[in-house]
Amino acid sequence: MEQRYTSQLHKATSLTPGFDDLARGVRETPLTKRITSTPTPKFGSVSFPSYSVHIQSVKTTKDLWGVVQGPNEALRAYIKRFSKAICKISGLDNGTAREALKKGLRHKCLFKNKICTRYLPTIQDAMHHAKGFIDLEEEN
Repeated sequence: MEQRYTSQLHKATSLTPGFDDLARGVRETPLTKRITSTPTPKFGSVSFPSYSVHIQSVKTTKDLWGVVQGPNEALRAYIKRFSKAICKISGLDNGTAREALKKGLRHKCLFKNKICTRYLPTIQDAMHHAKGFIDLEEEN
């Protein structure tokens, strides 16, 4: 099976005009000689400073569902915590983020009523709408 794919790949590349020139150009760059002739120390003798304190751990969508607005927590504080949680999750889709935002808001929150009754296509749209409700909440 693998040999069949290899022969198909060979057939495709050999029929492509100029492929060999392109491949040679990729292998022979101006830096090739400098890179290959530069001695490198053994990796065991190289030490790197510890940056683990500065690296944020990657979270999952399960962690996002746990971000809930407290009973007396201001909308601004909740949105800030929610935004930080979103930043730690890679590959998060808009639908999941919107649903987690809705679920985490207090039951009688005006912003929750708004996003439950109006479709907002992206989480960025929801955050933009949140700003208006934050301003309204802080005026009162």
